[in-house]
Amino acid sequence: MRQIVQGIREVYNSLPLEEQQLFRLLYWEAQRPSYDIIAAALNVSERSVKRHRERLMERVADAIIYI
Repeated sequence: MRQIVQGIREVYNSLPLEEQQLFRLLYWEAQRPSYDIIAAALNVSERSVKRHRERLMERVADAIIYI
């Protein structure tokens, strides 16, 4: 469990501020907003939100050595 937490922390801390904001909206909000609301908040398309989400998860998986 410690490795997972550390991996997430390392990825989060290495992100630019915009991606940290996306990360918080996607995973740390009590009630996660929908993709269209996140896209509007970040002034990007829903497709961009989904693409960034996928990349974030790949980075987290790499950081925690998830197979």
